[in-house]
Amino acid sequence: MGNRYTKWKRLVAQKGGDLMPTCQSCGKKWTWRQTVNQLLVLSYGMTCPYCGDEQYENDSAIAKRIFLLFLSLLLLRVAEKLNLPGTILLIMIVSLLLIIVITYPMILKLSNDEEHSIAVARPWYLREKWVYAMCVIVPPIGFIHVLLNQSRWQRDQTFMYLGIAVIMAIFWVLNFSA
Repeated sequence: MGNRYTKWKRLVAQKGGDLMPTCQSCGKKWTWRQTVNQLLVLSYGMTCPYCGDEQYENDSAIAKRIFLLFLSLLLLRVAEKLNLPGTILLIMIVSLLLIIVITYPMILKLSNDEEHSIAVARPWYLREKWVYAMCVIVPPIGFIHVLLNQSRWQRDQTFMYLGIAVIMAIFWVLNFSA
């Protein structure tokens, strides 16, 4: 058991240090518990437990969170199509929620300012909410839209939009193939 833990610590060190979020104002790393407590408070910003400054989720962390949620929905939809019993579906839902809560503090990256104010300067068809809506409501058109405009977003944002469009297209295929 201890050997696996040291391998994990070595892997984390190779990937750039600790996986927990770091306050951009004071530079202190949050613990897993502090991060989860901040996530359970339903507000847009998170208050640093050390310096008290307001911290915000950056765009890549938001994109990863949305991707995790859509992936969970896809797994549940596939399980439903396979006609799994309700108890197994309930166990899947609880375990997916636990996985998201446990891993999310590790993918959270913090920012001092609201990065979403940058997106307002973009044309309406490139704004985050519009692209998400297009990828969810009409995945084929959203996929083409993202491919045509991929140079206008950061790489991880582009992959997030494409991933959501692909997952929603799979939902479409599963829904229309019955």
